[in-house]
Amino acid sequence: MKKFLRILFVGIFLILAIMSLSHPIKTETNILRTVVSEKNTDLLDLSNLYSAKINILVEGEEPEEVSETADKFNESALENNLKSISVDGNKILELYKDARAGLLSANTAKLLEKNDYEKVKENTIEMIYNPLGFSLLKPEEDPFLLFTDYIANLGDNINPDGIINYEDKYYRILNYEFDKDISLSPSLLNKRVKKIIGIQKQLSVNGVNVYLTGTPVHSYYASSRSMMEINIICVLSAIFVIFLCLTYFKNISVLIPVASSLLLGGTAGFFVTSLMFPSIHVLTFVFSTTLIGISVDYSLHFFVSKTKEKTGDEVLKEIFKSLSVSLLTTISAFLVLFFSHMELLKQIAAFTVTGLITVYLFVVLFYPVICKKIDVNNSSENPRWNFIFSPATRKIIMIILGIITISGLFFTTTNDDIRSMYKPSKKLMQAETLFANVVGINPKTSFVVVEGKNLQDVLEKEEHITEIIGATKYQAISKFIPSKSKQAKNRALMQKLYDTEISPYTSALKASSKVPAGDYLVYDKESFPFLEGFFLDENKTLMILYDFDKPELLSDIDGVEYYNIQQDISNLVKECRVNCAKLLIPVFILLFGLLAVIYKPKNALKIILPPLCACIFTIGLLGLLHISLNLFHIIAMFLIIGFSLDYSVFRFNGKKLVSDAVFMSCMTSVFSFMLLAFTGFKLISSLGFVLSVGLLSSYILSLLLISKEE
Repeated sequence: MKKFLRILFVGIFLILAIMSLSHPIKTETNILRTVVSEKNTDLLDLSNLYSAKINILVEGEEPEEVSETADKFNESALENNLKSISVDGNKILELYKDARAGLLSANTAKLLEKNDYEKVKENTIEMIYNPLGFSLLKPEEDPFLLFTDYIANLGDNINPDGIINYEDKYYRILNYEFDKDISLSPSLLNKRVKKIIGIQKQLSVNGVNVYLTGTPVHSYYASSRSMMEINIICVLSAIFVIFLCLTYFKNISVLIPVASSLLLGGTAGFFVTSLMFPSIHVLTFVFSTTLIGISVDYSLHFFVSKTKEKTGDEVLKEIFKSLSVSLLTTISAFLVLFFSHMELLKQIAAFTVTGLITVYLFVVLFYPVICKKIDVNNSSENPRWNFIFSPATRKIIMIILGIITISGLFFTTTNDDIRSMYKPSKKLMQAETLFANVVGINPKTSFVVVEGKNLQDVLEKEEHITEIIGATKYQAISKFIPSKSKQAKNRALMQKLYDTEISPYTSALKASSKVPAGDYLVYDKESFPFLEGFFLDENKTLMILYDFDKPELLSDIDGVEYYNIQQDISNLVKECRVNCAKLLIPVFILLFGLLAVIYKPKNALKIILPPLCACIFTIGLLGLLHISLNLFHIIAMFLIIGFSLDYSVFRFNGKKLVSDAVFMSCMTSVFSFMLLAFTGFKLISSLGFVLSVGLLSSYILSLLLISKEE
């Protein structure tokens, strides 16, 4: 029978491998996708708006050297197939000149609607005599400087030379965007960013500084640092495990089946998750691959119980109940995650459940065969690491843990700002701040998504919104390309001005009494590449509003949705955190029910108390340390349950040397997670700290609450 089951195991594994590898496997790195569902597509699009864009800021003492360096950078960037989204000011000016009859600044249009021609002429005279003033057309072509006034009100977006003066230094900005296939592949994206960093270092010489900003730059530095740290941690963890095995088993060969089981479990989990979901989030690997570590308990208990006198089947028979109950309770806890509204939790559940079942079956079916010749040299049946506390010591420890927990709970706070999970280096932060100051980015931004029947309908809706928001500063397509109806109205207003006020200037300036003929200004991607970022879809655009806090004014407009990204995402994170916390209650109820059926209610309570109390203690300790509770701390509670419930189950069921296996399992996990607590990526470091505290406290509580087999 076992031979058939082994063949079936191998066959199913190969089928999963073929099915999984026969279709493209995608990974997702955007943390926001852990909390934003596919139903919130606009919010996802807005959050990803700049995820593939990189900004270059060239700084220097002289405008000529800044311009020269920027040109060199642009040449190198284009050679590396970077897509430039910078503005060709001269080209756009020519397009505007051809359609200038329909272009009026908002202020001038209002004056002409009121027939306040005197104010228009007064503004014209002020521009003429302004020492810093300029004229883009000859006086006979634009006698009232209406075109110059329009261009001036667009800001620096189409500044022909692109040079900006800020605090006695000169700057030029270059904007690039990666192709979608590159931006969706972390490995390809990092390779491209690495090349750009090489160009940056090469051109940052002789008083010229080149700064890089944008999401791809942050991703590169964060992932590079994290990979280096995780590699170091893996080496240190491996050394620690080898040390434990040599110390206890006196035989390093036990690592071969242990590593094989974990590799199979992780691979199977990956295969099933890739088949169930269109893409696998990187945090699924962070959570699930660590959780596969639960299954190392199965191997440790097998080898701790193995002696020369016992066959593999006899060892398995002795620990089979503990292994099976551990598997049943752990996968039951994680199956609950399928009822959550977070795809990340569903992926963690699929990955972990599959991995644990695979490792369990591998231990049960193959260990008795492949471990026959592995001599672990267990010469004594007395536990080496069996910690026993006197009743008085137990009470003292329980009182200390209780005081920490209760006092900490009074100081518990929450933080749902997802940005708090990542803090860039000081160098990157300085670059982002400088870029924001030079460009004039307002941090208090909100977005309006506008959808219409066609682009002209969208532009008309945007123009209606600009009338409602009044003096609020904004950026939108309609600011650069008015709708045809708006341009037609502007032509009529301009012609009326000409009919009324042009006669004194016709002979002196040889100006025409008719507005200049020309086509309507229309959008196309090649001519206006810098506007492409405003499109979410063919007939769906976004407007960026600055310091706008009255969204109720826009609530009655059809096809218009208002978004405050920071606030909206924080609300979603809070909702997910609350929902995840609520899932913990049914998880413990389910586990208690299962254990009660197997061990009776009294014993079930004794088994489940250590992980339950460990979760509460960990939350209390976070409060005492003034660390705000966030979504990922709550998710970590599921890992604490999954890991530490094994300690209670094995301790309750175990005989003789079980305490040694539980101790080694705990120490390897706590050591690895404690190392994670020292990483630079705050999300991973906070998880490492929480998990190490939770597992260690659960182990100690299992010693205090489960003193002997019932």
